Amino acid sequence: MKGVVNQPLYEVVRKLYEEIVAGFVGEDLHSEVFLASFPYSFINEECKERQKRIIVAGLRPEFRQEAQKSIELCYADSAGGDLEFYLSKAVEDFLNYIIPRTAGLVNCDEIFDRYYFQFDSSIYGKSCLVTVFAIIRDLWDHSGVTVLPPGFRVSWLSPAFGRVDVPFTRERAVPFFEIRKAAHPIGRGRDLGKESSYFILQHSAMLPKQRGLITAAYALSDDIVKKFVLAARLQPFQR
Repeated sequence: MKGVVNQPLYEVVRKLYEEIVAGFVGEDLHSEVFLASFPYSFINEECKERQKRIIVAGLRPEFRQEAQKSIELCYADSAGGDLEFYLSKAVEDFLNYIIPRTAGLVNCDEIFDRYYFQFDSSIYGKSCLVTVFAIIRDLWDHSGVTVLPPGFRVSWLSPAFGRVDVPFTRERAVPFFEIRKAAHPIGRGRDLGKESSYFILQHSAMLPKQRGLITAAYALSDDIVKKFVLAARLQPFQR
């Protein structure tokens, strides 16, 4: 793929993607049941061969130093694994992200490459892509006329209530299922898993890969959400 730093790893991950999608025999790749079933364990004790392929390609001598730096920064809040484990985990997370967003779509290759470029640059480049998601309540933009700065986006996430066979509905449905499955109330917080739709703020930014990356990502999240809520109170959003 043109533009990626580590071409051998791209070829390995691409092949794993094709193998895994082909393995969903009998599944309707466009059904909500299938899309809501993620994540899966694709790389585990029973998949040593997959892990070996990832490690050999991902930690080639010319790429190892940058990969090690990225893993140490991105998994600074994790413990119990080594470089090989976390690199394999990163690939597994990417596969769990990209498969439900692309499997069965006519332009799956195009979407895969677009997201993989970001994955590759975050590991082997000098900066890391960080995306903030915030669920917003008591605000909406049904007219779609809200103008936000570059890197910002507001959108509705909801199930498609049928076949999810075009990119537009995938972009709305897959994140909806991810949030519904992962959301858990903290303390006296509300149970987001019971919501029928989500209105979200999304902001993406490239952060330099340096010490404190995780802390900087959390700080970015807090800062963006606070500023958005303040701006929303001052702007003529529909309430």
